Amino acid sequence: MADVDCRTSRLMMHRYLDGDLSEDEQQELRQHFNVCSACLKHFRELDYTVTALQADAIVDAPSDFTEKLFQQLPKKTSGRRSAWGKGCGDTPLSLRHPFFSS
Repeated sequence: MADVDCRTSRLMMHRYLDGDLSEDEQQELRQHFNVCSACLKHFRELDYTVTALQADAIVDAPSDFTEKLFQQLPKKTSGRRSAWGKGCGDTPLSLRHPFFSS
């Protein structure tokens, strides 16, 4: 069996969680975890996340969810100028500030 580096290990973790690793590859991954605590920690976090997502039941949103969401979003105002250009109209920046004029 070949030694597995961290980059390869991380790719293998995802394949493991998808059930796509052979027994030999799983053994190589476990051996890497024995010598690399960072990869083992990363794998445990991935495994926890996948387990939590699979355990989470799908919940239907209320029928008025989208409407209420859009009501809470800030209203877009057209033609609004930022504070940076306020009061300057269409005057080029080079004419408004001496720093920008040569």
